[in-house]
Amino acid sequence: MDFSSNLFDWQLISLFLLVIFMAKALIGDIRDHRISNQQIIWMLCAGVVLNGLGPSGDGEGMLTSHPGALGTRLSLAGAFMGLVLLLPLYRLRALGGGDVKLMGALGSFFGPVEIVNLTLSILITGGCLAVVRLFWIDKTRLALANIAGLLTCVTTSKDLHFDPSTQSVERMPFVPAIALGNLVYGLWRWHGGAQFIHF
Repeated sequence: MDFSSNLFDWQLISLFLLVIFMAKALIGDIRDHRISNQQIIWMLCAGVVLNGLGPSGDGEGMLTSHPGALGTRLSLAGAFMGLVLLLPLYRLRALGGGDVKLMGALGSFFGPVEIVNLTLSILITGGCLAVVRLFWIDKTRLALANIAGLLTCVTTSKDLHFDPSTQSVERMPFVPAIALGNLVYGLWRWHGGAQFIHF
């Protein structure tokens, strides 16, 4: 596969594949509450191959109006960064393992700098979706009571007495937040918006 003749063909193919992979992940998460490992591996491989074989151009990645492949090294670094960024939320059981692995696969498309910025967009979008969902399913009081109990434990060193069978707010599928955060951040960058964090 040779994209060297046209940066914009490479960008179009990259974006098309990303949309296909995200649509499949979204359907799987909403329907079955899981993302298949096979799909994540294919997505990771596609990101690495596209960035490894694509034309470098200015090397700004696939989201800008000056596209260019990042190279294999930055693609793999993005995959690693995508995994690491959401591990704390996985350890707190706020996210599932599939969500974390999906972020790693996304990192292979975007590279380390963009995946950090994309993660910020996804977390903000996810927070907004969670608030809307709490109102929708009428669990706002329960969520606020849980937060108050957690804050009380942190500030007074008391033990947290939490009964998941009665106090838990249903967990929201996270792939819709990932997909919407991708869309918002992608449009922001495409229209000339700067990265939130640059390193």
